[in-house]
Amino acid sequence: MSGVTGDKSAKSEDSVDKIQLAWHELVYEKSYRPTLRNSHNVCHDSKHRTLYLFGGRSKGGCNNHLYHLSQSKLDSGWRAFDNLKGDIPPPRKNSAMGYCASYLYLFGGNGHAKKGESLLADFYAFNISTESWMNLKTRGDVPSPRDRHSLSVIDNQIYIFGGSSSSGKGGEEFLNDLYVHDPKTSTWTQIHFAADSPRPEPRYEHCAAAMGNYLVVSSGKCENGGLFDFWLFDTTQIKEHIASKKNTPKVCLFA
Repeated sequence: MSGVTGDKSAKSEDSVDKIQLAWHELVYEKSYRPTLRNSHNVCHDSKHRTLYLFGGRSKGGCNNHLYHLSQSKLDSGWRAFDNLKGDIPPPRKNSAMGYCASYLYLFGGNGHAKKGESLLADFYAFNISTESWMNLKTRGDVPSPRDRHSLSVIDNQIYIFGGSSSSGKGGEEFLNDLYVHDPKTSTWTQIHFAADSPRPEPRYEHCAAAMGNYLVVSSGKCENGGLFDFWLFDTTQIKEHIASKKNTPKVCLFA
């Protein structure tokens, strides 16, 4: 019997060794792909199975181009939205964007001013159905101007974490504040933590993602250089925090 077990194990190991994983490059002609750029945003619309790409740094400065790529029509390439309506966001780089309930949400970034660059704290929504932008007027604890931050969507709530609020003329270079926006009420809420509570080190150029009800924050750049760490924030704490905010704020915790 032991010999049979050994054979099965060996076959299993052999089959694992033979699995081949590979990248597949999508190559498109010039007219079916975005122009060269960096420091842009990409997010995925799971409902329509579409990727969206916005802005970034390109030749001549920043841009505010918006492209889409259909998962079901990959051979068709990227398509630009040519007839955008509404309040179109000014060109920018290092902003943050996410998909929530048939809208794209865009916050902050770094745009061009007459004398250098300018940090932004504006908040836009793009209606995918009507192809129109809206400059959202919000209330509550609106996040400060920043770039190189993250935007994540969990349970139809929008989370902004960290980034940099320094444009070379004051401000905090590294941030670790956390905000949540409720699209139904157009309200921002800053999440407060006890002074002795564990929390991610202030940072920018990090990565953040949704994992169930958890907000995951990883790595980035801090005052002492590069980081490699993982932090989890249980967003189910938020409802209780907001409900008790008018009284004594509830302490929320990272793990």
